[in-house]
This record gives sequence, C-alpha cells and structure tokens, in this order.
Amino acid sequence: MTIRQTSTKLPHHYQRRILLMVTGRTPKVVTETLYAIAVSPRPDAEPFVPTEIHLVTTAEGAQDARLALLDPNGGWFHRLCADYRLDGITFGMEQIHVITADEGTPVDDIRTESEHVACADLITELVRTFTAVPDTALHVSLAGGRKTMTYYLGNALTLFGRPQDRLSHVLVPPPFESNREFFYPTPDSRPLYVNALERYFDAHDAEVTLAEIPFVRLRENLPPHFKGLATGIYDSFRHYRMDDEQALRRHLSAEVHSLARMGLGTSDSVILYSSETADGHACAQAVATYLRAQRPGLVCNIEVIQGLQVNDAARFRSEGVINFTKAVLRAIEANGPRQCVLNPTGGFKSLVPYTVLIGMIKGVTAKYIFEQSSALIPLPAVPIELPRERLEPLRPLIERIQLETAVSRSALEDALPYHERQALEPLFEEVGDGQVTLSPFGFLVREALERPSALVPYLSRRAIEDLVRMRRIQDTKPESYLRRVAASEQQLQVGSHIKWPGDLYWLKPGEHTRDRYLVSREGWRLLVWRIAEKPEYEELLQRQQTGDVAKRILEDRRDRYEPFVRFDLYERA
Repeated sequence: MTIRQTSTKLPHHYQRRILLMVTGRTPKVVTETLYAIAVSPRPDAEPFVPTEIHLVTTAEGAQDARLALLDPNGGWFHRLCADYRLDGITFGMEQIHVITADEGTPVDDIRTESEHVACADLITELVRTFTAVPDTALHVSLAGGRKTMTYYLGNALTLFGRPQDRLSHVLVPPPFESNREFFYPTPDSRPLYVNALERYFDAHDAEVTLAEIPFVRLRENLPPHFKGLATGIYDSFRHYRMDDEQALRRHLSAEVHSLARMGLGTSDSVILYSSETADGHACAQAVATYLRAQRPGLVCNIEVIQGLQVNDAARFRSEGVINFTKAVLRAIEANGPRQCVLNPTGGFKSLVPYTVLIGMIKGVTAKYIFEQSSALIPLPAVPIELPRERLEPLRPLIERIQLETAVSRSALEDALPYHERQALEPLFEEVGDGQVTLSPFGFLVREALERPSALVPYLSRRAIEDLVRMRRIQDTKPESYLRRVAASEQQLQVGSHIKWPGDLYWLKPGEHTRDRYLVSREGWRLLVWRIAEKPEYEELLQRQQTGDVAKRILEDRRDRYEPFVRFDLYERA
C-alpha cells in the first residue's frame, strides 16, 4: 500500500471546510488556531477559512467557550471575525459537542474509564461523519483539551483521514501563551499586563504560528491483516532519508528523528518497545524495517509489552507500566548501563518519567527531542541512591505482596512507621476492596532491593562509644568512611584487612591511617562491632593470637554490643 495524495485539490478549495478541536478550560486556543489557519497561515500554505467550527469539550469547557468566545457583546470569536473580516463561519452552541456519561449527563471533567470511553466514542463518530462527505475538508487541531482527548482525536483522523484533511498544533510564544487575556494578535495595538513579569506587552506584536503534523492515512487502504498494515505505514515514509533535515522535522517519526540525532550507526542495536495493540505493533514493524534499510547491518528488535494500551487505564498502570519497566531493566542488565541509551521520545508520554527514573537508578542516560526541533536534549543519569535504611524494613511486606499480589490496607499501615507514611505510601496503590499492591515505582524499589548494591551500616553500643572517642582524633573521618564502604562493594573489598572467626573481619581505610573497624555482614546490614585506634587494634590482634577474642565478642553480643543502632538514626539523634 502506498499512501500518497492523488488529488491536486487543496483543502481551501473544498465547499465545506471544518475546523474540529477539543478544548478544556482555555477556550482561547480556538481563536489562536483560527487566526493561524485563516489570517496568518504559513508562507507555503493558503488561508483555510472554515465554514464551520466544532468543539468537543466538557460541560465546564462549554460554559467557558460560550462566555469567552460566543457572547454577543464582546465574545472573542466575534471580535476576531470582525477584525479580520472572516464572514460566513458557523459557530454556535449547536457546534459545541459536550461529552456525556452513560446516563446522558454532561461530564465536568474526564477522569473515569467510562468518561474516557464516552470521549473517544464522540470524537470518533464526529470524525467519521465529517469525513464521510466527499466535498469536505477537515482541519483537526490538537492545541486544546487533555492529552487523552488529543490522542483520541489524532487516532480518529489516522483511521478516517483523507488527502485533503490536515492535523496541526498552534504555537504561541511567551508571555502570551499563558496570558488568559490574549486570544489572538490584534490588528491594532492592545496592551496586556503580565503580572508575573510586572510589565505590559502588545497583543498586536504576538506571533502565532501553526505546526502542521504529518499523519498516516489508513482510511482507503487499511488491510485486514497485520502485515499489510505495517507495510502501508512503512510505505508512507520509506522514501525519506535520515540525513534529510526537512524530512526529519516534518515527515519522519519522533523515534526515527531522535535516533538520527543520536548518530545511529550500522553497528548499533535498537530495541523498540511496542504496545500490545495491532496499530502499535504495526508502527514498530514499520520503524524497524525503515531503520534496517537506512542502516544496513543494524540490529533492531521489537518487544511487545503486554498491558500497554489505552482502553483499560487500571491495566495500563498495573500491568503495562510494570512490564515495560521489567523489559527495560532486562535490556540494561544484558548489555550493561554504559552501553545503553534510553530514548523516550515516542510512544506513551506517561512512560517518560518511569524511563528517566530507571535511567537515574541504573546510571543510564536518556535522550529526548521535541517535535520539529533539531536539538537533542540529554536527560543525564543523575546519581541517586534509594534510602535502603528506610526501605529494608518493608522487605517482608514487599515479598508478601510478590507472593499474594495484594495485601490489606491494615497490613500496609502496620508495616509503615507513622512518621514515614507520607514518604513511602507512593510505593503502593489501591486495587479496591481495601487491598493494596505495589505501584510501578514500588516495583522499581522491589527490583533494587532484590539486587543489593549497598549495605546499611549499624553501630553496636560499644561502637557508638568508640565513634565518639574517634571523632576527637585528628585525620580520622569515621562517618564518611562507613558511608563509603557501605555504599560500595568494591570499597568494602578494598578495605577488608584481617578475617576473624564467626564472620568477623577488620576494615582498614589505608596503609597510614589510624582508624580500624571490626565488622560483620548480616543480610543487608553491615554491623560495626568496634572502632579502634591503631595501637588498640594491634593489641586486639595480639590477644586473638594467644586466646580467642573474636569468640568472646560474639558471646558478649547481647550484654555488651546489642542493640545495634542504624547509623543514620544515630547521626540524627
């Protein structure tokens, strides 16, 4: 299937011209878009003056549009038409389509699954109806509304769009973008005061531009089987080169664009993570085919992530995000952090923060590019460490959830110290019926706990006394040394000096240092039994040779050394 425009008839030539938008609480995007397409189009485009405007919105959005745009005494839609002599545009309350719930009640916002379904159904039906009339050109704008609304709108146009239909986004520069009193660049001077900047700006000087968004048109040739769908998508951009600047900005996908900016070579490997939907898998197949053709020798694999879809929000969160996280962690483990770059440019935007968080925890850089931009934005792998001393006490609960899938809310509250609840509750989420399970972030924490990279230091009662004494000795830094060896297995091995019976061993910071540490390991804990200055340390070694000091220390654990106190709690005390 080759997707090309077969008609020379341009959108502004059609008798019926429709502007379709989704809006929320910012109705000014309607006048901004109308100005961009009808008054000040791009240099390579003719003005597209719609014969009618249709909005999909909520009950609150409809009220905002009525008051701000359609008021007969100063509504901004009427002002724009008068200022620029745009005649014959049909736009009234009949053209504002309000999303309704199952019982026909207008919704105030889109929050629940049923409200999202109602929104998708309304948008799909409008696009299908408008594109069913031959002598009609449809211009769809993604400038307003929630991201899910624009997602449904773009998908609907992909399914039903024809050569004469267009998809765009309006761009408004600061400070006008966030100013609710700005609706379009006025033909005459109109001062606007911006509180944040404490100065005036002239609406006449604003530059509103339109970014036309390429999209795949599947209406005419959508094949019944998957392979044909992937081939059709590939054919729509196969002729564009990765080194063509204009193609990168306007015709190639975000994934291809960002990879090209990274300098993708023939010896590299790429993993494309696809949603479980047929169109998502088809897009991944098309991108993979393109990359292999453009970079012969490149290894490009596709991994389908179960649960990544848009019909079931709960499943997306509980399965899709976690399966995606598992897949990325497997790839990092197999290839090593230094050999990986994370590229969250395409796909679901909600996965971007999880991708960046994985990169931070695993030390992998993420790179991102904005639409139609030429600058690749690195999201560095900021070195962060999970607070293991606060998380380890939750290990039994996390392991129980792993076995049972969910636990009761009361079990969670029993496991969470009261002073830690606000900080640690995001690791868990409600699943109904008073049950909780791990959130996607909680899964990341679980994975980190299963692969320990650090220990939590604990001080015995005797070691606390030793620490107080050692602080007075010049050139010793016991706190920083303990933190360093506990955080790094390599540092721990370097410092290990003499092993004693009972899994005790001494740590020595260096050849010419004065402090020594008697420690042992119990699971995730580094128990510090004694901190000794060099002469005392040498005396203990001598006594061990003639007797059994190590055995006596272990036997006196309860009377002289316990309880061991978590190092960070001692520091705060």
